[in-house]
Amino acid sequence: MLDKSGWRLIASHRPEGWADGTDEDSFIFVDTSPACEKPFQEDLADKTTNKK
Repeated sequence: MLDKSGWRLIASHRPEGWADGTDEDSFIFVDTSPACEKPFQEDLADKTTNKK
């Protein structure tokens, strides 16, 4: 994992990740800046609030 300037990079390698024996590589980039965090938390709160 690499954290830099409001971004987080998560990389993973899974040997023989598929049935045919090929490897699987994944790269996930996450915006961790305050400008993204606030709308994300608001959206998460809306989705997790019990609405009747």
